[in-house]
Amino acid sequence: MIGGKSSNPSPIDEVRAKRYLQSRKGHLQATDDVEHIEKNYLSLYLVQQLSDESFEHNWSSPKWTEPEILRIRRKLSCDCKAFYESGWLCAHVLASLNLIDKFNLPLLVKSVPARKPPGRPRKAPKTLHSKDPYNGQYSIDKLIDKLTNHPGSVIGWKVLTKHDTTDSRGDTTTRQRTGVIRPWVEEEERYYWEIELDRRADEASVPDVKVDIQQLAEVINFTYRARYPFV
Repeated sequence: MIGGKSSNPSPIDEVRAKRYLQSRKGHLQATDDVEHIEKNYLSLYLVQQLSDESFEHNWSSPKWTEPEILRIRRKLSCDCKAFYESGWLCAHVLASLNLIDKFNLPLLVKSVPARKPPGRPRKAPKTLHSKDPYNGQYSIDKLIDKLTNHPGSVIGWKVLTKHDTTDSRGDTTTRQRTGVIRPWVEEEERYYWEIELDRRADEASVPDVKVDIQQLAEVINFTYRARYPFV
């Protein structure tokens, strides 16, 4: 995903780096929706240089010595999962060593033996059919069947809804709002549910949302795909 030559190029520029650093302080862009969270915030990692001591590896041996490991721990740290699991090394630290100390990565790859787990290779677990947002119980078709037969089964569920707002310059921004599904009404043999939106003190004028069965199924499906908890 990262880099201008990958299958889905996403180069790291100054704007993207600053946005990620701000997210580490708890500040997210108001215009970011759920679909952008992984690309903008979860696909980047920060390597910090803690000291200026130089690093050299003994290339005559593929093994890391204890002094080398301790020197790397004093020199660099990364906020990725692999670094926290090992306590001293990850792909981002190796790349940083290559940039800072001219670390010979191609030679390292040749000298390190492949490590495989014992026994037969494990198969990656597949997504359960019931949890597939496009075919499982939260797919739009299944939700429409559920709401037709049991319209009260979703009362009290918390959901995410999309709302477009236009500023004075005519620019449109899509925002996510949270709300709660309230009891339905029947009008002309059709069901309509009300979504009571969560409001701030200065948003009393924002109206609640009235949706039909198709619209409510789409809202619940979007909420599930966004991993927002229903209860």
